[in-house]
Amino acid sequence: MLLGSHCTYRQSHHLDRNVMDVVAALLESGKQVLIVCPELLSGMQRPNGPFEIVGKGGGEAVLRGTASVISKDGRNYSDQFKFGAVNGMIAVSRFNASTAIPRQGSPSCGFGVIADGSFSDTSVTGPDADGVFTALLKREGVAIVTDGNIQASLPYLTVRTFGYEER
Repeated sequence: MLLGSHCTYRQSHHLDRNVMDVVAALLESGKQVLIVCPELLSGMQRPNGPFEIVGKGGGEAVLRGTASVISKDGRNYSDQFKFGAVNGMIAVSRFNASTAIPRQGSPSCGFGVIADGSFSDTSVTGPDADGVFTALLKREGVAIVTDGNIQASLPYLTVRTFGYEER
């Protein structure tokens, strides 16, 4: 999680100071922020993994059942990842989130960059290189801002409500 929660398979985090600064600025300007980690919402114990998407098509293919999320020891965790993504999407929908900032490279939250499924620290990029949760967010029309381009997106985020808005 980009906000410092120890939710990686290594029991570490991916704290991103740029994301923290943007979130702080949004909160100071009166906007609300919804923090969601689909892997934590999956019900899986921590630590676990690592996991990679095996098969073509990334997270969208996992949602369709034509690719799988596999642990390094070969177990299939596709159902858990789909469950976490659906639970995350329920929260996003409930609070009418308009924008998400997923963690690059993650089998849940990758956006345009995920591991290639070989557990060799090799990545694939492109439109089919999204994690399971990101694929579901895109299906539902949630705008994606990556941790890599958040500073460039700051004007967009400060003009429009990020997180959730009341209807």
